[in-house]
Amino acid sequence: MKYEAWIASRNMDRIAIMGQLDVAYLARSLSADAIPAIAERLPTLPEAMRSEIRRAVLERYGEGNAGRQRAWFEWNLASGRARQALDASFNSP
Repeated sequence: MKYEAWIASRNMDRIAIMGQLDVAYLARSLSADAIPAIAERLPTLPEAMRSEIRRAVLERYGEGNAGRQRAWFEWNLASGRARQALDASFNSP
C-alpha cells in the first residue's frame, strides 16, 4: 500500500472519533494512489460526507480532468488503479 493510501485511510478513521474529515485534503492534496483507499471506505461514511467526497474527487479526477485518457507512455499503475476505483465507486449515484 502506498503511503498516500495509508494517509487517506487514517484520515477516514478519524471520522469515528472527531466526526470531521478534510475532504479538500483527501481529494486535492493526495495523489491517485489514495483514490482506491478512499473508494474502499466510501460506503462506510455518512451520506452527506460521501456526496462531498464524491464531488471533490470527480472534480479532480473525473473525465476531462486528471482522469482524462492518457497516451500509452503517460500511464502508470497508480493512475490505472485510480481509474478502476473511480469507475466502480465514484461514478455511481
